[in-house]
Amino acid sequence: MVRHEERVTQVLLTLDAPTPASVRKALDAIGSTDTHLRDVAQSEAATLFVLGLAAATANVLAEDPRTGAETW
Repeated sequence: MVRHEERVTQVLLTLDAPTPASVRKALDAIGSTDTHLRDVAQSEAATLFVLGLAAATANVLAEDPRTGAETW
């Protein structure tokens, strides 16, 4: 089972030259909506952002938008 944070890492590593728009699009494709994504900005050669995966220490139950499968 692939955890959501692993899917986030995998999708971001596929981006050749991450921009705020491409980061948003890639994360949206795996179900990380804008409600989880904050402070996206371009800073010279880097795209910076904060992605809230969980409140406090709770696990995140994520649903794959392509298959409907749920993962923790």
